Amino acid sequence: MKDRRRKDIIDNVPRFIVNAAAIANVDRCEHEREVCWRVNVDGVENIIGGAKKAGAKVIHFSTDFGADTGVSPRRVDQTDQR
Repeated sequence: MKDRRRKDIIDNVPRFIVNAAAIANVDRCEHEREVCWRVNVDGVENIIGGAKKAGAKVIHFSTDFGADTGVSPRRVDQTDQR
C-alpha cells in the first residue's frame, strides 16, 4: 500500500497535498496504539515520501491535542530530528 500511495502522488505531480486524515480520538489511540500509529505516523510519512519525490508541498492539519514531549515549538521549516 505504501508504494502504491507514493506512486499515485508521483504520477499525478501535484504542487500541494492537503492531508487532514487522522485518528483524533485520544481515548481510542490509547487503546489501539498500533492502528493509530499506522494512520497518524506511517500514513503521514508515506505522503511526505511521495511529496518529496514529486516536488510537492504538504499542508498537514492536526488536532489541537499534543503530548508534552519536552521539545520546544518548531517553525514550519524545521524537521524532527528524533
